[in-house]
Amino acid sequence: SLKDSPGNYALLVNNLGPLPPLEMNIVVRDSVRALQGAGICVTKITVMTAMTSLDMTGFSISLCNLSGVEDYLLAPSSAGSWVPFQDLTSDVCVVDCPDVTPPSIAAAPGQLDEAGMAMKERIRAACEVLIVAEPELTAQDKIVGDGDCGLTLKQGAERILKDLDGYPLDSLSNTLNAIGLSAGQSMGGTSGVLYHLGFAAAGSSVANGGTWQDALLAGTEAISKYGGATEGMRTMLDALYPATRNSSSLEEMVAAAKKGAADTAQNANAQAGRSSYVPSDKLAGTPDPGAVAVSLWLEAVVNATK
Repeated sequence: SLKDSPGNYALLVNNLGPLPPLEMNIVVRDSVRALQGAGICVTKITVMTAMTSLDMTGFSISLCNLSGVEDYLLAPSSAGSWVPFQDLTSDVCVVDCPDVTPPSIAAAPGQLDEAGMAMKERIRAACEVLIVAEPELTAQDKIVGDGDCGLTLKQGAERILKDLDGYPLDSLSNTLNAIGLSAGQSMGGTSGVLYHLGFAAAGSSVANGGTWQDALLAGTEAISKYGGATEGMRTMLDALYPATRNSSSLEEMVAAAKKGAADTAQNANAQAGRSSYVPSDKLAGTPDPGAVAVSLWLEAVVNATK
């Protein structure tokens, strides 16, 4: 019937309320393609939340033949929620993304000494425990977050294991930087960025003469600084900060990290991360999976040290 009404058309794509912009853009693209494929000439378009529904997920599409009404439809409006129609054009400027050279790490030594082999085994142990713990961490994050914590950490651990043979294991500072690069390039979301920054800060600390305890504190403080969180907000910092305060003894460090992670189950006042969007009654009884993950890999590293 539209083909029997020639002329130019205006398209209004209405969000009924719950659709995010990304999904609305997909709706708009597919709508325009379908109409053009059917021979309908759409020259004006607008996307807005014009009419909503409290209990209905979706969108609505309206077409209007512009013959005789174009001036009215395109007239200025003082309505605050009205989004004016725009010309529908395919003249999109596509700019090629420049080639970016990925950050490089120091070259791996030809032959590992005893210290290098020990460091390699500690890294391997930490990664393997995170991979095994993925279902547990995922289950926890489905309750208190968006459900991807376990998978994200597993991806990071698998990437580190893949890159491990190429790490400069004769240098603790360079190895810490290498771990951060692997994590940052493989882990999505905020945690990947924070682990990258944390390990980079730890590596810088060692390069400047710091001990491994200094490095742990430097990495923790970097995560706090750039993540905008601190201890008590239901994040990985609830395990990291207690560990830094008890790092004079490996056993006490692990115990403090595990206690800090476990105590998050009693903290229903999340102030950072995805948990801050979850109702407090849903948080109670479930520990923060990011903090649990820290306690797990710290314990694995210590066990591999013995």
